[in-house]
Amino acid sequence: VHAARRRADVVVCFFHWGVELHAQPDSRQKELAIACLRAGASLVLGAHPHVFGPVVRPSRHTLVAWTLGNFVFPASGVTARTGILQVRLGRDGVEGYRTTRVTIDGFRPVLR
Repeated sequence: VHAARRRADVVVCFFHWGVELHAQPDSRQKELAIACLRAGASLVLGAHPHVFGPVVRPSRHTLVAWTLGNFVFPASGVTARTGILQVRLGRDGVEGYRTTRVTIDGFRPVLR
């Protein structure tokens, strides 16, 4: 992350992490996200649990999305309730974001 930050205005870290069906981050995820942010990352994204999790703003220009859920994946029940994260980036990092809730119908994402 340090090396990438020296060469780029914005650094994004993406992890395949977490426990399936758990939207809340575990202690290891929190440690890794903090390490990335301290090293200069502006955005930390995660996936794997197959559920849409919390999106937090640790500081004015940073964002962590713990788990992005499913999108085009067979889903039902809790895994069918997912979302789309849109992030607006600028030279200083995250300028804004929004989430749009989505439900997966079979393999097809449907905006709510």
